[in-house]
Amino acid sequence: MRRSLVLAASIVTLSGCTSFHLVQPNESLPPHATVAITFNEPRDLEARREATVYPLPQVGTVYGEVEATRSDTLVLRVLSIESSRRQPRLPAEARLAVVPGTSAQLSASGVSEQR
Repeated sequence: MRRSLVLAASIVTLSGCTSFHLVQPNESLPPHATVAITFNEPRDLEARREATVYPLPQVGTVYGEVEATRSDTLVLRVLSIESSRRQPRLPAEARLAVVPGTSAQLSASGVSEQR
């Protein structure tokens, strides 16, 4: 429970000074960009740490920090997941490789210009 509260406080703090904008098809993401991938329909994903696989069922939105971009695949350090299903606790070293595709919206965070 304590970890959930810390994560919720971090998201509230983050949302107060940043906003997300849709990433255009030819737009490059800066190193360590924070992104949100929202799927049109919930999707089952898998995060990995070495040989260990962590199933992530019915993910609606995943928030993460971009570790690498390989062709159409993003490798993320997962920050948060929105899902109707219970998710496993991921170790900090776990990474998620995901292809956003046409069935998802990719957004990146930036400094909010509203005051």
